[in-house]
Amino acid sequence: MTSIRTKIFVQYIGLVLGAFIMIGVILSYFLDNYYIDKLTNQLSMTADSIVSVFSDAFSQSGILPSRKSYNEVLNFYSITANAHIIVFDHLGNIQAYSAVTERYITNGVIPQSLVKRVLSGKTVSETGEFNNFFDTDSILMGKPIIYQGETVGGVFCATPVPILDEMKWDVFKLIIFAMLISLGLAILLAWVLTTQITKPLKQINDAVKTIAKGDFEKRLNLSQKGEMHQLSLDFNKMADSLQNLEQMRKNFISNVSHELRTPMTIITGSVSYTHLRAHETRGNL
Repeated sequence: MTSIRTKIFVQYIGLVLGAFIMIGVILSYFLDNYYIDKLTNQLSMTADSIVSVFSDAFSQSGILPSRKSYNEVLNFYSITANAHIIVFDHLGNIQAYSAVTERYITNGVIPQSLVKRVLSGKTVSETGEFNNFFDTDSILMGKPIIYQGETVGGVFCATPVPILDEMKWDVFKLIIFAMLISLGLAILLAWVLTTQITKPLKQINDAVKTIAKGDFEKRLNLSQKGEMHQLSLDFNKMADSLQNLEQMRKNFISNVSHELRTPMTIITGSVSYTHLRAHETRGNL
């Protein structure tokens, strides 16, 4: 039979594990939102910077510069934001892109629906593979390049979602490490607490068994304060009552035996005398 100590210990650890799992689920949800917002904001600021650079260039020459003339600028922003960068003109033709984006430009076509939305002057924020343009889900931010109120082109900045997973995993490794340490401490604490709880219960159980065998001398002396201390006092009162009751029972039996002994002696003597007299009478006859 499972002891109460084991039951309490297992329930306590189960409660701690349940709390850890709940915390993990909640953290996962909030980390998703946090990092998505963080990456989106970072892409938005990067896009704003590139828009500013190409707007200034357009104001000087009347056309958007090609990749060759702004290669270092695009690669700098690409490395800083860990993002793919694409710049296109008012017709949707690609003018420039970062070095890491070249393989996508060669093998795929930018979704024209997104290009048209940006060229209409709207800011675009989407997540997906974008008709397999990227080889994995990506967070994409698109912004128009506007000069003197006219949209002259647009910018796409995109970050692969696996980067988000890597960032989350780095945080989760720290959280898991902290949880393992906390779990070890929780197990130690659970063992100590269950010992403190079950030790007086075991003492009470042993005392009850002793009294059940007829030994009414057993008393409890629990040092714990609160309910356990009160329980020990009540137990000792019960033991005193049982001991007094047992003593009364013994005294009663002793007194009854004593009171019955005298008349029984008289009766026995009278019967013996009568028997003797009857015997003598038969002898005389």
